[in-house]
Amino acid sequence: MSQLAPTKESFAINVGEVKIERGNTQIGEDKLTLYKYQEEVYRSRAELITIDAPTGAGKTLAMLLVAKKILEEGENALILYPTKALIKDQWESLKNLASKIGLNTEIIMVDADVLHKHAMNKGFKTHGEALLDLLSVGVPKVVLSNPDVVYYILRLYYKHGKSIFKRLFSVGFFGIDEIHLFWGVSLQILYTVLYLFSGRKRLLTTATHDPLLIELLKEYGNLKLVKAKVSEKGARIRYTLNLEVATLKAKGVLCEEGEAKQLAESALKALDEAETEKTPKVVCIVNSLAFSEKLAEAIRSNETDVSVINSLTPPEYRRMDAKIVVGTSAIEVGIDFDTEALIFEATDSASFIQRLGRVARKRRGRALCITPYYNYGKLQENLPSGGEVAYSQLENAVAKAYPRNPSYVHLFKTPYGAVAQMGITHALTHRLCRVKEKSILRRLKRLLKFSEELSPPPPMVWLKTFQSLLEGDHRKLRKTLAENSDLAKLFKVLGYKGQAVHALERLIAIAESFEKMGVRGPYSSLPAYVVLKRNGEGIYEALTSVSITDLEKLDFAYVRNCEEFEEEVGHRPSIDIEFPILIVRGISRRKNRIRIGISRFFEGEIFTLRKCEMQVISGDNELDSKISCILNGLPAYITTGRPADWRFTALRLNTKAEKWLVIGPDSIIQAWIDAERGEL
Repeated sequence: MSQLAPTKESFAINVGEVKIERGNTQIGEDKLTLYKYQEEVYRSRAELITIDAPTGAGKTLAMLLVAKKILEEGENALILYPTKALIKDQWESLKNLASKIGLNTEIIMVDADVLHKHAMNKGFKTHGEALLDLLSVGVPKVVLSNPDVVYYILRLYYKHGKSIFKRLFSVGFFGIDEIHLFWGVSLQILYTVLYLFSGRKRLLTTATHDPLLIELLKEYGNLKLVKAKVSEKGARIRYTLNLEVATLKAKGVLCEEGEAKQLAESALKALDEAETEKTPKVVCIVNSLAFSEKLAEAIRSNETDVSVINSLTPPEYRRMDAKIVVGTSAIEVGIDFDTEALIFEATDSASFIQRLGRVARKRRGRALCITPYYNYGKLQENLPSGGEVAYSQLENAVAKAYPRNPSYVHLFKTPYGAVAQMGITHALTHRLCRVKEKSILRRLKRLLKFSEELSPPPPMVWLKTFQSLLEGDHRKLRKTLAENSDLAKLFKVLGYKGQAVHALERLIAIAESFEKMGVRGPYSSLPAYVVLKRNGEGIYEALTSVSITDLEKLDFAYVRNCEEFEEEVGHRPSIDIEFPILIVRGISRRKNRIRIGISRFFEGEIFTLRKCEMQVISGDNELDSKISCILNGLPAYITTGRPADWRFTALRLNTKAEKWLVIGPDSIIQAWIDAERGEL
């Protein structure tokens, strides 16, 4: 088989097939034989289980087996997935598996799109009515949803909220798939939800568990970790794989036109050499939205049957059956591609393993990994030259060669984690406490009381410390801060300069800002109409939404009426559109189109943004005002240079020096990182 690497700086290895222990249990009319670890999960009486198994090892079936017992006892099962695409993919898979194991039950999907459609079909006026109907009608069922829906239910967000809340807690099994995709405050929210579901069967799955999360769950949750064991005589779950590793740049992610052309040549070469008619024949997974578009454009110059799946692609246009599929992290987990060749970018260990898991699941495969030079060297150093390596050897080498994107689990045990926990508690309880207290101390005392009742153990020490501070005077506070450096750093970040009132005002404002945030952070999206064209021909037009933090990457216009829409798109809208709306035409070649000005700088402090103190610069006054309204009231933190983590929600400040405004819960993490570095 010929080389796919687009550069001489490459090496190749053969990765052996993976077999895991077979069990002795057969289930269903088809006598489906379970793997050993699936048997263990099925028979376990533990309330909290985590599965450690490679991609393609049947974790979905293991989850369904646990749910089966609960369903047979007359209770519902709830399984959460990180994306809508994965919910849909697993819905099909679970229906097939349920039939094989003799489980006669209803399996339903619940997300915003499903609720909207159900409300329209049934004549309901609200999503809440649709949700209550879906959860109430019929036999015990498996409900597939996402963390946001559960968070909204717990917050009494929907109409008939209390009734829906009761239905939620009639669930007997609670599962979370691909837990590694959650980090920071989103993971802290899920950890809180796990705690609130104590007493029920709970199961977590992923192929790349975070060791710190496992330690935390063992410490506080009586965790049972079930591991799939490799066996030479076991059942094959992965086929042999030819893996090439190449480097195109010293550091950073792929972004240049030349790099896109080089990878396009590799993809087309893999397509020409494909031996099966199954589609997709080639899958490409890269880090950047912009680069995914560039790569697809470069491939289209020779092959038109290309599908792009990224945050700009509406669900109805996410084709999985094209000859070549190009995507971002949206396709690196769960989706069961039957592809012969994979080209992927890797800059961290979890993505390397997750993306590699998309190939060699049903037949022999080949993969090309593009990686920064340092990681390339470390990987080559930790792998034997030539010949064949075991899959476990590759996993160990990847763990040594690549960093792991931090989950920030250790933040939960710090005073910063306690601040986030107060915000989560406020989001969960503010609809129950509609009486607005004017006194800051009373509001804080009430919030801390609720936090102690609803919070899992890790932040509890600091929540109690906060409560004791409110019961003392300024002298006690000053003494405590003098004796506790961690607490002193937090109060400095909150603007404490000898008077507690200012810092406490900041603290309650940050906590109350969580009303404006979901599991993944601020509600920062704007409605958009995507119009994508290639070589003058339209690919698709669709109504969607885009985050304000993505605007600087996009080529867009802000239109206010049908006339302006027609001027931009070339025709009048064929569907009802509420104006104003963004018209997104693709990726922008201009840089830094969106900038923020702050009239008062609070460097080294977490503060809440105020519309009157912000100046948004986008080139359109009405859009500036809209973005200001979205940002108003959100917590923020100014950092010099790029944020500590590329995943943080951030906008560039309008200053000569490179300064960024980190927004939402990520501002708490950035402040904690700077405090730990001694930069405050």
